[in-house]
Amino acid sequence: MIRYGCLLLLAVTVASNVDAQERVFEGPWNNRRTGASGTMTCNATEVNQGQWTAIFRGVFQGKPFEYKIDFQSKASGSGSILAGTTSIDGKRYEWNGTLQASQLRGRYQATNGWNGEFTLNETAASRRNVPMSVEPESIEEVEIKPVIQDGDHLLFIGNSYMANEGGVYNYLQAALKKRGIDITHQSEIAYGKPLSEMVTREVGTAMMDPKVDVVVITSGDLKSMQQFATKLKDSGKKLVVFMTWEGKHPGNQSSKTQYTSATRKAVRQMRELEKQTGATIIPSAVLYHDLTMNPPDGMPRIDYLWKQRNIHQNALGTMANALLMTAMLTGESPAGLNFDFPPHIVGQNIPDEPDLRFTRDLRETLQYRAWSVAHDWTKGRSHLEAPK
Repeated sequence: MIRYGCLLLLAVTVASNVDAQERVFEGPWNNRRTGASGTMTCNATEVNQGQWTAIFRGVFQGKPFEYKIDFQSKASGSGSILAGTTSIDGKRYEWNGTLQASQLRGRYQATNGWNGEFTLNETAASRRNVPMSVEPESIEEVEIKPVIQDGDHLLFIGNSYMANEGGVYNYLQAALKKRGIDITHQSEIAYGKPLSEMVTREVGTAMMDPKVDVVVITSGDLKSMQQFATKLKDSGKKLVVFMTWEGKHPGNQSSKTQYTSATRKAVRQMRELEKQTGATIIPSAVLYHDLTMNPPDGMPRIDYLWKQRNIHQNALGTMANALLMTAMLTGESPAGLNFDFPPHIVGQNIPDEPDLRFTRDLRETLQYRAWSVAHDWTKGRSHLEAPK
């Protein structure tokens, strides 16, 4: 079957880099004859020098598969050139492949006519040389009190920073479901308007609806945010402020110095609001600054979280926001959340962003960085604030 051919070729390819540790690869595969395609993972371990065993997982024609395969490998030059034959379910498969750095590429051909290829990348958790801002075990030092619970109804009040690219509330709902928390939500969105223009009778009525447990507002001027806090005082409802990013950033009419200065100013304002009202802050501006000034490997441009030369987030930026929101609202790390939510499909390019590809590597890095920012914000020492 097609899946076996893909898996065998991947197994041989992985083997080319001798490493006693388990290595994990993930990416898309396809069958040119049948048109089938999907994403698969490979967990490979060298049991003896040049002798490997691997477990492959994925989905073929709607059914999950998991297979264990033993194989051998030989390195060549700066990478590895691989070739071989095998028999699976009575079908003979011929394959050839290459490994360059941490990318695996391969092609296969079977006697029944099935043929295709795959491209897989080693994950951040597997690669030894991938820098992460923090490891999960090193940031379990401070308790983040959960803001939401199963069954809560959330009201989102904001503009395009909140609603564009699928809406952060939809991504949040998908992420929370993976944590066993089911929420419902509604939104009051005013595109192109600041928070000050959302202080209306209609919005006030929506906030006071008995079914609403948590109100999430986009950040704005201090006076407007305080008005929302005053409205909710003694209501029993919780206020959450979605601290948005600077529209003028590197890549869009700003230098790194100007961008940093403006973000620091926003941080001071949020700290003042936090002190005055007790609102929960989602410090997305801090996460964006961290990911901009210290980007993950392979990002093609400094403003990869934004649409090019634009103030608005792209789909990747929305995913980062949802991961941080998950951390701040549940008090748990988003690391390990393996959900895909279109257009965030692991192994595929992001729509309208041909230079950006959402890999498992990138997903894991965003998860750990979001948790790091959530932890540091809660402890009162984000990277944009002077040590106390």
